[in-house]
Amino acid sequence: FHTEFESASIIYTSGSHKFGDTSDDSHSMTGSLNISGSLSVVNDSTTIERISASPKLILKNSSSDAKAFIEADHDDIQLGFTSAGTPVDSVKLFVSSSGNLGIGTTSPSDNLHIRDSVPGLRIVDTGNDATAQIGYSDGSGFFLRLPDDANNEDVMIRSYGNTVFNGGNVGIGTTSPDGTLHVHTGTAGS
Repeated sequence: FHTEFESASIIYTSGSHKFGDTSDDSHSMTGSLNISGSLSVVNDSTTIERISASPKLILKNSSSDAKAFIEADHDDIQLGFTSAGTPVDSVKLFVSSSGNLGIGTTSPSDNLHIRDSVPGLRIVDTGNDATAQIGYSDGSGFFLRLPDDANNEDVMIRSYGNTVFNGGNVGIGTTSPDGTLHVHTGTAGS
């Protein structure tokens, strides 16, 4: 059947409704659509479109407080969190049109750009929980931690305090050190 409304509301108190029964059937509407319950969109290609410079998808809880948003700002994508519809700490995750990923920044200058008061990157092996880290120790400085397979701290490089190498010999200017510390000033690799 075909129904056309110029200005009206459709209210269903129970049951379900299906618009169209063929893949080429499309419907256009203006205004708002409020759905109580769940919405499933089943299609090979689904588009949610808003005609504006920065379309935004807002996720809300049952009390209608916006909790998160996804925004397409020109060629960039932003993910943030909100409280009562107001951004909290603004954008948390940002993907630029060039593919750079920003965490805590909307202008990532490298493939991965992390900005925070105490930034860190943690890489964990799920087989044994060995954890490598690059981070900042608040009030001290940056560090690099590289463990072995048993999560022993074999290398700990700090911009503050002691630096530790606990995994064998250290070579500077050589790829085959023959002592605890081997410094070679000639051709590298010898």
